[in-house]
Amino acid sequence: MTIARYAADFENEVATALAENIAERLRQVLDFKTRAVLALSGGRSPQRVLPVLARAPMDWSAVDVTLSDERWVPPSDPASNAALIDRCFLQEGAARVNFIPLWTPNTPHAEGPTHADARLRSITMPLDIIYLGIGEDGHLASLFPADTAAAFTASHGFSVSTLADVYQAPRERISLDLPTLLEAATIYLHFGGAAKAAVYETAVNMTTPSATLPLSLIVQSGHPDIRVFSFRG
Repeated sequence: MTIARYAADFENEVATALAENIAERLRQVLDFKTRAVLALSGGRSPQRVLPVLARAPMDWSAVDVTLSDERWVPPSDPASNAALIDRCFLQEGAARVNFIPLWTPNTPHAEGPTHADARLRSITMPLDIIYLGIGEDGHLASLFPADTAAAFTASHGFSVSTLADVYQAPRERISLDLPTLLEAATIYLHFGGAAKAAVYETAVNMTTPSATLPLSLIVQSGHPDIRVFSFRG
């Protein structure tokens, strides 16, 4: 397992370093593949990272982009991660990517995985890169603390789950499942502040990783390329 850590005092400094590292990793992928597959996250911190990434020198037309997770809301809803990607990434210079959203119009939440998974099967999986934030409860994507890691594995072989047994209030969610996250060639983790730093240290040092702290299932997975970017506050 390899975990590389980049830490700095200031959020903007880390955001720039992270964007440059993702861009360089994408270029490396495209040196030996005709297309690269990147999964992005919503949230506050990506709003600083994604515009910088979008302006990186890159053949964005050779990149397939999807989401780590999504609230089951249309892009017109302020809570939509797809809307954030459009505003902070596509409109900032990466409009030529092939963007694959997880939300499907006129579709019940329970049927969402079928449609999302079919779209993801149209591109070359597994992911080359996934960019994830973490919550103060140790969640990633929409993998919130649960009694068992079985809650993080989609049924019927789908790579996307409705997470029926996981806390989702106040909105229903859809998410890449844990095996799909772990299959990504490179995993980026991004967080800031004392509370999340403490959660990260707890996850790394747990004797036995547990679904009660989903982050531990990533950082103690033995994954060969995890890159952690954090800022002090």
